[in-house]
Amino acid sequence: MQRTGTTSVQKYLQENQDLLLSKGILLPYQLGRQLKTNQRLLYGRTSAKRIVADIKSDIESRNPAAHTVIYSDEDVPQYLTPQHFAPFRDHFHVKVVVVLRRQDRWLESWYLQNVKVQWNSELAHIGFSDFLSKWRGGEFHWLDYSKLIESWSSVFGSDSILPIVFDPPNPSGGPSSAVLSAFGISGSSFPAMEKTANQSPAVDLVELLRHLRLHENYNDDERRILGNAASNASLMRDQLPYVLLDLEERKEVLDHYSQSNAELIGKYMQGDDLFDGNMPAVQPNWSELQLTESISFVEGTVDPFVRCLVDELVYWRGLAVESGVKGPYRRRLSPASMIEKSIDAVFRKIHRMKLGKK
Repeated sequence: MQRTGTTSVQKYLQENQDLLLSKGILLPYQLGRQLKTNQRLLYGRTSAKRIVADIKSDIESRNPAAHTVIYSDEDVPQYLTPQHFAPFRDHFHVKVVVVLRRQDRWLESWYLQNVKVQWNSELAHIGFSDFLSKWRGGEFHWLDYSKLIESWSSVFGSDSILPIVFDPPNPSGGPSSAVLSAFGISGSSFPAMEKTANQSPAVDLVELLRHLRLHENYNDDERRILGNAASNASLMRDQLPYVLLDLEERKEVLDHYSQSNAELIGKYMQGDDLFDGNMPAVQPNWSELQLTESISFVEGTVDPFVRCLVDELVYWRGLAVESGVKGPYRRRLSPASMIEKSIDAVFRKIHRMKLGKK
């Protein structure tokens, strides 16, 4: 499931796949995430039987002694059903590892991340109150965890389900380490996981990105540049944890799922509660642009500036790759110098526009 440390886990798997393979753990298609394969499965361009055949062929050619196959993709609950993968059970002893995050925190995190990446353009430019209305209207059906897990249990059996709670992090290294342990990846023979990847930007930077039509005006690589820049800029300063829901809204979300969460206790998990009951100590620190002139400034001035900046940055980066500059000349095309050249070029463009020149 998205926003549960999946990027960190998949990055770890991808970077350590040779070591994992030597210990009998195989990644299908040598990928930590099976996004493209699942998209092909969704649109009928491949089948679960074809995937099974590919995995078996991969095992035979790469390590016949492999005992574990990790097939990971956090988007599965959104557009695929357990029936898509039912043929797996005829060839493998399937374990379904699902990481669950408290629903109120998941909604906040997903909203921020979607504005950053803008994979769902319909929800990428609306305010959080409108986003919450979408949830009330039935969006995000997979947050009913009892219904979600029961659907997988009905195909693969209740003993196959391995739910892991995302928050709060446990002393042994957090939810991502718990996921790796469920895959059989633990102990001193495996390298430690690095810092969390794909973090959400600060709320004010998210508000800026919300008014940039990233999905319309930027390709995937360019959106990645802007999203990473926003996240990195957020890490460079002290900031409070983001809070988008007020107390009443948070209680509304938790009450909505309280029965569903309780149904998982006992059957799949131990304890009295699925999640902790902690509430944020601060009120919402999300401030949407309200003034017409502020929005006009962002969309009319900042947006074209950022567009030109990214164009220049991509140009200089491409020039560095093409030229293969090395030695003392490398600094001329370093990331820092590329940004400096990009900003300088943008200001020169704006100056020419003010003078009526092209």
